[in-house]
Amino acid sequence: MNLLIKGKEKKLSNGDVFCAEGSAGFDDKISGISNTAKKQLRSSSDKKHDFKIISFCAVESNVGQKYQSFRDTIYGSTSIFDGVTKEVKTCYFYRNSSFYRHQLFDAAIISTLRGDQFKATLCLNPYSPKYEDLKKSVFMTPFNEAVEDPVELEKQGLAFIPNDDIDRKLNPLEEINYGCNHIIQHLCEKYNKTILVPCDFKMPEFSMLCNIE
Repeated sequence: MNLLIKGKEKKLSNGDVFCAEGSAGFDDKISGISNTAKKQLRSSSDKKHDFKIISFCAVESNVGQKYQSFRDTIYGSTSIFDGVTKEVKTCYFYRNSSFYRHQLFDAAIISTLRGDQFKATLCLNPYSPKYEDLKKSVFMTPFNEAVEDPVELEKQGLAFIPNDDIDRKLNPLEEINYGCNHIIQHLCEKYNKTILVPCDFKMPEFSMLCNIE
């Protein structure tokens, strides 16, 4: 049992509220796991296969935050707030991402386990050379609507994607001042926007014990 779980059990047994802190956005640890997965897939590339797919299952505390961090790491995504329409959309490949660096990943299955409730989403990698083949394959069938495809979401006006030739590296000033951020300036021009603000939302999870009679 890890320290987080022990701490949670102690707090709850004392009648206190337990907070599992966390935020959306890129995660270095998950990026390292992706690098390991890439090596494993390459080492078995001589085996007969149709697609190369990685899988991640979020369990224990704050599975929503873990799910979001994995998604944001493979997609290099962040949330973008439109100051005019007050909408929030996902910007895919805003940062350097696992899917862009490791284009041998055809997709990722991201799942969560809460008690006996299991949910999974198939996240497609548009940089994979087998992107179109996977979309037409029977592998898609079990996921029904639980498929995330950045290209289709952008076509529907539900997401942003910077052009490939835009440098994803920000200097220190651009990191803290979105008005100087060249990626945001590019998105404003590409999508005819005036005020766009990037943000990785905090995602804490609060737990407490309740007596239900």
